[in-house]
Amino acid sequence: MEGQKEGLDVDDVVSLKDTESLLGMPNPTFKIKEFSKFLTSKINPKTKWEEGVEAEVLAAGKGWRKGKVKLTMQFIPDEPESPLDDIRKSLTFNE
Repeated sequence: MEGQKEGLDVDDVVSLKDTESLLGMPNPTFKIKEFSKFLTSKINPKTKWEEGVEAEVLAAGKGWRKGKVKLTMQFIPDEPESPLDDIRKSLTFNE
């Protein structure tokens, strides 16, 4: 079962298990901002994909909308976290 998708921050670290997925990255472990810089250097170094590029999007039922398109990466955990996990972590037991 697929977990809920989580957006990753620029300083989050990813370690890929499949080294064939590196797309030319020198290391399978990297920060999101390093991956973003690497991708933008391959596409067009002058384009700021991590900040957003002016664009228009046509979405079903919404028509054309102006805005920006930017590169993001998402993490999908194998097992979704329970909403009770935070409560369990905050509880302290006196033994």
